[in-house]
Amino acid sequence: MSNDSNNISQSSMVTEHFKLIPSFLVYGLVLTAISFGVPTELFAACNIIDGRAYGDCRGVTVSRGSKRYLSVTKSVFESGVISGATVKRGGALELSGVSNGSIVVEKGGSLTVNGVVNGDIINKGGRIVVEGTAGHIETTGGTVIIGGSVDRVSGNGLIKYRKGAVVGGIPRN
Repeated sequence: MSNDSNNISQSSMVTEHFKLIPSFLVYGLVLTAISFGVPTELFAACNIIDGRAYGDCRGVTVSRGSKRYLSVTKSVFESGVISGATVKRGGALELSGVSNGSIVVEKGGSLTVNGVVNGDIINKGGRIVVEGTAGHIETTGGTVIIGGSVDRVSGNGLIKYRKGAVVGGIPRN
């Protein structure tokens, strides 16, 4: 019996030692690369703070300012920064960027937010899906589906919550 327990403890010790090997390999590779003159730019970082670039930002593009207010009448995918939008009947806006203004969705319009809305989302009879982040959603008609994070919801339109939805900091499911 003692042989079995010795084998088990030796086996677990060997397993523990093997768990440390990947971190030593990475550390060793970095030190080797530096000592053999690999350019340090490969290890550089770029930080953007308040639109100002710090560090090695070669090859990094910084978007300055927002695009104008959008009037959406067809299907539009937006990954940049906008100053707000109105989604008209038949229009569909998929926002994976940032809106620094309100977005109004009229009857027959559609909005999908995978990014951030730093203003109100006003639903006047369209379909809204929020998987990203939004401040306030006001709905007077249509459907709102929330799977992301929203600060506040108001109005009498239909609101559905997906798994993972958070409203006012409180999980809904």
